Amino acid sequence: MTELVVRPEAELDTLGAAAWYEGEQPDLGLRFFGEVSAALQRIEAGPLQFPLVFQDIRRAILHRFPFGVFFI
Repeated sequence: MTELVVRPEAELDTLGAAAWYEGEQPDLGLRFFGEVSAALQRIEAGPLQFPLVFQDIRRAILHRFPFGVFFI
């Protein structure tokens, strides 16, 4: 299994998006965090399953939100 390192900028983006979703509907921010967590688990389990989008950068798309997790 691959160990992930999440950059501080990515954490800030995630927190900002979750806060926005929470402002739109109660518990929606929490569901967003759950989707991000699920994407990170999928990346850890098999990073090569995700497509290359530019040089060595891959992207995992969240299932219920219009966001992607970009990683190397």
